[in-house]
Amino acid sequence: MSNDLISRSMVMDYLKEQKTNVIAEKNKKGFVSEDVCDGMSSAIGAFMNFVEQAPIAYDLDKVVKDLEEYAHSDICGSCHSCRTLDDIDDISCENCGALGVLEIVKSGGGL
Repeated sequence: MSNDLISRSMVMDYLKEQKTNVIAEKNKKGFVSEDVCDGMSSAIGAFMNFVEQAPIAYDLDKVVKDLEEYAHSDICGSCHSCRTLDDIDDISCENCGALGVLEIVKSGGGL
């Protein structure tokens, strides 16, 4: 299995929709019994709790912070002028920090 990043909010939205469907099924007292609906609702709730409690695999704020620090450090040897810029978006050297970005991503967000 790969380490794909997915949207926690998208998963939660899907689970909320499924829980709503189970409640609707229970209220119409149709083909699925109340006990089965209660069990399904409980299972969905438990999985929602798991999704909420699961640690994040990628801390975007930390990566951005690390990249900004890297781009303005002596480690970045490809473009020393970037250390004098206030805005990282104004860096003119297209190779500035390229290898650092790769290392930061590989390490999960730490230098």
